[in-house]
Amino acid sequence: MQQAVRSGHGAGGAGPDVRARRRAGAPALALAGVLGLLGLLGLAGCGQDPGPAGAPAPPSTLGPLLTPGADAGTGRSGGAERVLELTFDDGAAGDRLGEGALVPDASGSGHDARVRLAGPTGGLALVEGAPGRGLALQLPAPCDSTVEGDCPKGVVEVEDAAGLAPGTGDLRWGASLALPAGRTSKGSNVLQQGFSVGGGGQWKLQVDGLAGHPSCTLVGRGDSTIHQVRADVDVADGGWHRVECVRAGASLSIVVDGEERGRAPVPDGLPVDPEGPVRIAGKNLKAGNDQYFGAVDDVVVEAPAG
Repeated sequence: MQQAVRSGHGAGGAGPDVRARRRAGAPALALAGVLGLLGLLGLAGCGQDPGPAGAPAPPSTLGPLLTPGADAGTGRSGGAERVLELTFDDGAAGDRLGEGALVPDASGSGHDARVRLAGPTGGLALVEGAPGRGLALQLPAPCDSTVEGDCPKGVVEVEDAAGLAPGTGDLRWGASLALPAGRTSKGSNVLQQGFSVGGGGQWKLQVDGLAGHPSCTLVGRGDSTIHQVRADVDVADGGWHRVECVRAGASLSIVVDGEERGRAPVPDGLPVDPEGPVRIAGKNLKAGNDQYFGAVDDVVVEAPAG
């Protein structure tokens, strides 16, 4: 069957059934004590990739991303405002998103994203996501070539990221991941803004090393200290997992499938003001871009309302 490659503004949006499932399907994601803290927040080789196959059903905690008390019409929950939501539901399974393809921001905040590619990708494939969650985006497979340009690279970029840097405030960011054990790498960057060295700081979610443990990172403006918390569980098993980072006051927590799996202290009031775009699946398109090689869905950022 011929596959469509979309670029620029792409095709029309997903049907109302998918959107309804996202907002009124399974029970809302439980963040337990973490949300209480928020207070004011509320291709084998180099070939093409068919996407996750035979992935087990997600945990029951993987429900609609709206947190308890959320208003689906406003994107607000518990004093938090959703400022970014990428669902990858515009299109059909098997479509491939080419360079510049639009990924609309479902939060209504106007932070639309674009696909950025390098190397022989053939576009990034839309694949079936976790049951009841619509579509997901499959990133390229690992590539062993050391020749620059031989390996496919792909990221999703929110160029206009105004309002996504937390400053001294609280922040919640996360995504749903399906990553097979054979696709882990030294650094698989899932969602980030900024860099750990220089600039205004960084907030990041990644999957660390061959062990497949996700971690959350904060770096303050003008500060070389990397504040990180690593989950005590492996998510690189091919199944769908919901992973979220929560900065609340003087703590940084990581939540996996609705359960807090790690917490670390951070300086209260640490200013995190990264400049530049928010990127999903890699820090850029250069060599050593910390490419994420799995599937990703339901990318969300929440910040204090108002």
